[in-house]
Amino acid sequence: MLTDAECWQLLAGAPVGRVVVSMNAMPAALPVNYQLIGREIYFRTAAGTKLAAAVNRTVVAFQVDEFDAGGSSGWSVLVVGTARLVTDPKERSLLEVAGIRSWVTGPAAHYVGITVERITGRRLRPTRQQAGALWDSVTPPNGAVG
Repeated sequence: MLTDAECWQLLAGAPVGRVVVSMNAMPAALPVNYQLIGREIYFRTAAGTKLAAAVNRTVVAFQVDEFDAGGSSGWSVLVVGTARLVTDPKERSLLEVAGIRSWVTGPAAHYVGITVERITGRRLRPTRQQAGALWDSVTPPNGAVG
């Protein structure tokens, strides 16, 4: 398990996250570029599911992670919070200056903020036994023995 401080640090450093919302009573994870400003997550979006969640002040999850190519180590941070549409002109001006990009082509004129209410995380590492098995399964270059 990660500490709160480690979770915040990893959340601040990841460029892409996933907003998890309910679509027709089924979970949907939607990728977004975002920025963590203070203790709030911000992203831009066009009309659609993410905007509807914000307008309705829906409780959402937000997840970021990083894993190695083999999937044997990495980390994951999960946030639960309330999405909201940013309507205050001063706050919108600050977000414009922050340069938050959207993957959506065309106008993505809406800013959404997620107020973080809970943050948890895990770091995944192989056990010594698993790491040894991984090393044993790899053929060293030039047939060298380690």
